[in-house]
Amino acid sequence: MIEFEKSLFAACVEAGPARSLCPTDAARRHAQGRGERDHAWRDYVEPMRAAARRLAEAGRLAIYVQGRLAAPHDARGAWRVALARCD
Repeated sequence: MIEFEKSLFAACVEAGPARSLCPTDAARRHAQGRGERDHAWRDYVEPMRAAARRLAEAGRLAIYVQGRLAAPHDARGAWRVALARCD
């Protein structure tokens, strides 16, 4: 599972502190990084969401639902992740 945390955190760092991304986008990026094609990324969506929850619980990422900060295990439906703010 560490593989997904590293991949997701790297994608968030690349996006920068002012941007968020969908776990689906991170799954696509992960599949591309492994040289996989077509719909292989779909297998990574749920592991990427689980990694996002773990990183949010650790305070490294934040999860947003409809633009509002959400508790990691309360996130349902469409949600986004971003680097956690230090303010």
